[in-house]
Amino acid sequence: MNYDEIVEGCKKDKREAQMKFYALFSREVYVTAYRLLENSFDAEEVMQESLLKVLMNKDLLLPQRSNMLMRIKRIAINASVDVLRRRSNTVLWNDSIDAEEDENFEDVLMREERISLLHKAIEALPTGYRTVVLMYIVEELDYKEISQILNVTASAVRSQLTRAKRRITEWFENYENGR
Repeated sequence: MNYDEIVEGCKKDKREAQMKFYALFSREVYVTAYRLLENSFDAEEVMQESLLKVLMNKDLLLPQRSNMLMRIKRIAINASVDVLRRRSNTVLWNDSIDAEEDENFEDVLMREERISLLHKAIEALPTGYRTVVLMYIVEELDYKEISQILNVTASAVRSQLTRAKRRITEWFENYENGR
């Protein structure tokens, strides 16, 4: 069964076509969600939710496989960001602190506070900026990879990251002024 037949079968709610559609995209969508969420259970939930959303809404089905993959990944990224937003203690990167013997307790607390504030600043970003920042930091994707997933230009990704950094800096300035 080729891709065109799979899409046509999905539009007609044929179970075999839906299973092939799932098999065709599930792995790549799972990996994308897992990179953002770093949790296999949540990644599987997001993957299934994303694929189901497309299968339930026939208007989301696209005739080209590569475009379909990008669309499903975009849905999965948005769903992953929602999961991250709901988590109260989101860890964007490894923030464990290996205090050296000569480092005093106050220094450790200050560093933990800065990391916590950075998490809050990133959470305060608009969804578009936050998505690009998470993909760049957590997934360690380059501009080109992010642009392909989000279906925008690499310069737009670069611009989004620059604006996100500016907003994070402003957030910290506002935080410091409010102290």
